Amino acid sequence: MSSPRQPNPTEPMQRISIIAATAILILALLFTSYGFFERKAILKYGRDAAAQIAERTALTGAAAFDAAQQLLAAMNLLVNPPVRGTTADPELVDLALRRLKSQTPHILDLAIISATGKATVWTGSGAPPSIIDRDYYSYHANNLNSTLFIGKPLLSRVKPERRFIAISKALRDEQGNLTQVLCIIMDVSLLRDYLGQRFAIPGSTQLLLDDKGEIYTRTPDFEQYVGKTILHPEQLETLSTTTPTAGFYVESALDKKERIVEFQKLTGYPLIAVGTISVKHLLAGWTQRLQVVILLWGVLSLCIILVARRALAISRKQIQQANTDGLTGIHNRRSIMRCASDMESSQQDTGLLALLMIDIDNFKRINDRFGHPTGDTVICAVAEMLRNSIRSTDIVGRYGGEEFLVLMPDISREGAQIVAEKLRLSVAAELLDPIPITISIGVAMMNRIDQSLEQTLARADSALYQAKADGRNCIRHADDSTSPTNDEQSTRTT
Repeated sequence: MSSPRQPNPTEPMQRISIIAATAILILALLFTSYGFFERKAILKYGRDAAAQIAERTALTGAAAFDAAQQLLAAMNLLVNPPVRGTTADPELVDLALRRLKSQTPHILDLAIISATGKATVWTGSGAPPSIIDRDYYSYHANNLNSTLFIGKPLLSRVKPERRFIAISKALRDEQGNLTQVLCIIMDVSLLRDYLGQRFAIPGSTQLLLDDKGEIYTRTPDFEQYVGKTILHPEQLETLSTTTPTAGFYVESALDKKERIVEFQKLTGYPLIAVGTISVKHLLAGWTQRLQVVILLWGVLSLCIILVARRALAISRKQIQQANTDGLTGIHNRRSIMRCASDMESSQQDTGLLALLMIDIDNFKRINDRFGHPTGDTVICAVAEMLRNSIRSTDIVGRYGGEEFLVLMPDISREGAQIVAEKLRLSVAAELLDPIPITISIGVAMMNRIDQSLEQTLARADSALYQAKADGRNCIRHADDSTSPTNDEQSTRTT
């Protein structure tokens, strides 16, 4: 047996709560979408900016090495004059190389190395250092098909405080035997100065490195990182002539910052240009805006909650006013009828629903004799008596005027009769001012014969009229045709 379903006055309040929660969620969704798509756009801008840094670095680096190759070509002309039958004068070659060096400040030294690894011409002061173990010579000595070589940054043996990059080119005879090696000793700081640029995004860096990841130069913090190796072999391996670029997000092995990294291979050289942007710096403005957006969402959500609470209070008051009798504080007719309809639905399978139609006896006489205010007091007293005397599952409402309706679910005919008698006796015993007050009660049980609630109410109303006709201050059941009890005869008022 299901319990009776009370009217649900919270439905409008639930709607207000749902609307408020939905509004807050929609704001959260909008702000989250804004943050997500703006972040996505900023990161795309960051990748494009990193790619531009890598591209400019690649172009500038290639230009620097193109200039070095032109210098090597000039040295080749000095060593191998284009006029047939002439040979190079070592003194003139030495003089010409020293002049080239003086005109090119970033060149530490120029050298011409014999096939045996001895510097035959060297623009430095004093005796030339041993270079037989230097890779810019050994590379050509050990590789028959070698041409251009770009070495790793090394510390100078002549000027220990300076790092250099050696760019060398092999000269071979018709049989392919090594005859000489032309070498340019380039100050690494050239690349720093040549490649250095002002970045639009703070935290950006540019690097030039070989295909093993060793750094030739880095801007900024050149001295700190030159000669170190960054470990991204899987990305470096993807670079080729057909795929000269690559990009990814990674925590830098150098400064432990999350960075956007873009690689670009230099055209014609075994080097890779790198542009990086710090994600933290890139998203700094977005992070600040996100904090403002979160604060704004919190303020708007608070406003929505305050408005919703005010609306709930108004709705609660309106619902109470709409469902409460203004005089007695119990259910009004509309509310008690809605309760009756709900109980009818829940009790239709059992039929255990009793309706008590109650009327104050001789109420018109009270109004005429003592006035309407006194009549209102009597109505309120009877309502309070009924409310305090019924079960917790029962519902009482003012049906109209001096009439009341009590709904009693899950009760038998005998149980309804007992409760009705209790109500009648309580009113008669306790309400004696301004005159003794009595009530008449009509009882009807919901049954399967009734096709609607209105028919059950009509039977209860008929039973009430029968109680009135039988002398008032008594109870009559819609299905009971017996005469009044002795107790009713003794307490009946006329």
